[in-house]
Amino acid sequence: SRAAQRGLPIGACAMAAGLAEEHPPVSEGDLAANFLEYVRRCPPVMQSVKDFIAEHASAFATLGESDEHRLEYTTIHAEFLKLLEGHVDAFLQHQGASEDDFIDALRRVKAGDAEEWLPFQVMLERTDYHGFAKRMQELAAMEPNSY
Repeated sequence: SRAAQRGLPIGACAMAAGLAEEHPPVSEGDLAANFLEYVRRCPPVMQSVKDFIAEHASAFATLGESDEHRLEYTTIHAEFLKLLEGHVDAFLQHQGASEDDFIDALRRVKAGDAEEWLPFQVMLERTDYHGFAKRMQELAAMEPNSY
């Protein structure tokens, strides 16, 4: 997986977050809270997202100069989804939950203000490439330490 390629010790993060396999599955309501806890206790998760943005946001800097979207943009979008899915899959495996359970939980907390959710919200709108591209364009204009 992309997460493994970026050096993320998936099992170690699950253990550090107290989400070892011997823990019983949680209810859907706890699934969202447990995922946030997983992300918070496993710094490599958010770091890998920030590193991805730092590596690729600049490609979107010229997006507003043309109505045309380069193939590179959709490729980056697909890579980003793979990165996020790797983190989510590792978490769900340790929780004994399905992706559908997670998406349902994510929809319920979407209106929340936890900043850790922001990158993962894109999973709700997988086909929303334009939203992703616009956000990357905004991030390209920011200082790398601010995202």
